[in-house]
Amino acid sequence: MKTFLFAGLFCVCATVTQAQGYVCTLKTNGSSFAPEVLAMDFDSSGKTATVYGPVIEWAKGGPMKAKTRKRQDGQIEVRWSMTLPSRPIRAYARYRVVFNQDTKQTTLNATLRNADNDVSGRGTCAPEDWLPS
Repeated sequence: MKTFLFAGLFCVCATVTQAQGYVCTLKTNGSSFAPEVLAMDFDSSGKTATVYGPVIEWAKGGPMKAKTRKRQDGQIEVRWSMTLPSRPIRAYARYRVVFNQDTKQTTLNATLRNADNDVSGRGTCAPEDWLPS
């Protein structure tokens, strides 16, 4: 399933616009709810971002909006929530990414309700235009 979702991510990346974003490669703890690839595009207001990856594609069917805030240490915090269509009980996930624009390093953590799963990852991001037109 991961291969299919990664292929979908790269198909979306192939139809780009002029928006500047980042594509991050994460080393995860192995949870199926932790994306190994995450794309982010920050809007000019600094209050929201568009996020996308295999888990978001599976749960939402395409990119989704996330809230952002600049932390006192200069890093950007990105947050989004979604229901995961897992079985036998649907899980609700709250994701949090901390992104350092200077070093391009990122960390990911998620809290799941109705599921016993530790979701985390760490990696690097590269500037890339990825938003679909």
